[in-house]
Amino acid sequence: MKFQISMKDLTSIAFAGVLAMAAGMACAADDYPTRPIKFVVPYPPGGTTDVLGRGMGQKLSERLKQPVVIDNKPGGNTLIGAQAALAAPADGYTLMYIGGSSTTSVFNKSVSFDLLKDFIPVVSLYQGPYMLFVPASLPVKDYKEFIAYAKANPGKMNYGSAAPSAMLSMEAFKARAGINLVHIPYKGSNPTTTALLGNEIQAAFDSAITYAAHVKSGKLKAIGVGGPRATALLPDVPLITDTFPGFATLFNGGLWARTGTPKDIVDRLNREMNVIIQMPDIQALVASTGAYTPGGTSDDFRRIIESELEFYGGAAKLSGYKPE
Repeated sequence: MKFQISMKDLTSIAFAGVLAMAAGMACAADDYPTRPIKFVVPYPPGGTTDVLGRGMGQKLSERLKQPVVIDNKPGGNTLIGAQAALAAPADGYTLMYIGGSSTTSVFNKSVSFDLLKDFIPVVSLYQGPYMLFVPASLPVKDYKEFIAYAKANPGKMNYGSAAPSAMLSMEAFKARAGINLVHIPYKGSNPTTTALLGNEIQAAFDSAITYAAHVKSGKLKAIGVGGPRATALLPDVPLITDTFPGFATLFNGGLWARTGTPKDIVDRLNREMNVIIQMPDIQALVASTGAYTPGGTSDDFRRIIESELEFYGGAAKLSGYKPE
């Protein structure tokens, strides 16, 4: 017996298949999650980003009724973790939880992916400003007096940096202020702190949590905030943007999904995390690091990242910085 299928029948079958596939995808998004979710954290356990990730991951686990597993993959200036997240399926079960990631392409020439093309920015979870610190012995009380002092002592002042972001922050500040300081790089915050306390360097940009205790003990001074708002750790420090509009040297942390992850899943994660970051204990945890919780939509987070890339990219051009 022969069966003949007309073109009309083939079209109907194909259309039915498309409908079934769409229904299956919708069902998958509605049921999400049905198994544990993994947060890839490209930092060692115990650091600030890791602690925040674990706290927020636990809250997400409670809300979604599924475990959230923290998978620490440090190294390569976050590249090892990012590549691990990129290799996972785009199904919302492997997410990247990362801080300061938008600067990776500025600081590392071996980047093999495009953050804003290969990943979806799900939600901005925390953000904080880098701040300008000086030794207590330096005869200035704020960044305006610091600029005047530097102009009166050209080439006689040094600044240190614990990371390329800190160096580029100062280079952007130098360009805006029209001052000249000699750069001394350090391998991490601890040697930079020692140099600042010993007056080996006269300035450094870093996060509030790094130096807050030394400021409160009177050994260092915080003289400028490199963002649009001060932090709870050091609330009475003037904003650099009041003199130099648009000056915004920030660190941020957020959740990312592989490009191709269903929009319904991204939207669900965004809604849940926006609820979580408003919880009093999470607010307190974030504030203790010198940060705050922007939240907002996926597009809001994308704009934050684009702005940060523009700032650091511009500073890299000003300083002649070449990615390593």
